[in-house]
Amino acid sequence: MSIDPVAFLAEFRAEVTDYLNTLDEQLLRLERDPVDPRPVRAMFLAAHSIKGGAAMLGLLELRELAHGLEDVLAILRDGNRPLERTVADVLFRGVDQLRALVANADGTPQKSTPQTLAMVAELSACTRTLIPRVPIAGAAPRVLLVEDSPSVRQVETFLLQDAGFVVDAAEAGHEALARAQDVQYVLVVAGVETRDLRGPDLVLALRAGRSGPPVPVLLTMTDHGPAAPASTADVAFAPKGRLGNAEFLSSVRKLTEQAAA
Repeated sequence: MSIDPVAFLAEFRAEVTDYLNTLDEQLLRLERDPVDPRPVRAMFLAAHSIKGGAAMLGLLELRELAHGLEDVLAILRDGNRPLERTVADVLFRGVDQLRALVANADGTPQKSTPQTLAMVAELSACTRTLIPRVPIAGAAPRVLLVEDSPSVRQVETFLLQDAGFVVDAAEAGHEALARAQDVQYVLVVAGVETRDLRGPDLVLALRAGRSGPPVPVLLTMTDHGPAAPASTADVAFAPKGRLGNAEFLSSVRKLTEQAAA
C-alpha cells in the first residue's frame, strides 16, 4: 500500500521540527567543544532520520539536502577531522535551508531549486576538505567510474580526484566496456545496478579474454540494497550512503595497493 504524503505531512513536520532543533542545539554544543563526540552522533542520527522520512514521503529535495548534511557529519563522527569554523557555517546554513523546505512542503513532489543544489554542492565541498588525501606515488593512475546517477557520479568523481586519481566516467556498462578497450585502469568503481549491464556482469565482461592480473573492482550499492556475491577477493563493496567519508577512500586505497603489490 502506497503512502499518502499529504496525510502524513503534519506528523512528519512535528517529528522533523524536533530533529532540526537537535541539529541546531548540538551544533552549538559542538562549537564549544569540537572534540566531544556526543553532539556529532546526535546530529548524524537526526539528519539520517530526516533523510529517511523525506524519502518515504517522496520529498526528494529535502532528502537530498539531508543526505548532504549526513555525509559531512559522518566524517566528523568518524573522527577524521575536528569541526572547523567554515564547516560549521555551512552546516548552520544547511539546517536553516532544511527548515525552510519543511515549512514549504505540501506533500507534492519537489524539484530541486538552484538554491538547494548550491547548498548540496557546498556540503560536498566540505566532505572533500575533511577527507584525508590518499598519497599516491608517481604519475596519477586512472580509474574507470561507472554510475548512471549524475549526482552520485559527481560526488564519486570529486572524491577520487581529490585522492589523486584521474577519473574516466561512464553512465552505462557498455560505454564503460568501450572505454576499457584502450586504457589500462588501476581500479573500476561501478554501481551494482549499473544501467544496461549490472555491476557483477560488468566485472566479468571487463575481464573476459584478458591476460594478466584482473583489474580490481569496487562495487557500490544503496545502504539497504542486496549485496551482489563477490566471487574474487579483489571485488569489494561500499554502500553509496557512506561515500562521503574516509571508508570509501580506504577501500579504494586497499584495492589499488593490493593490485600493485
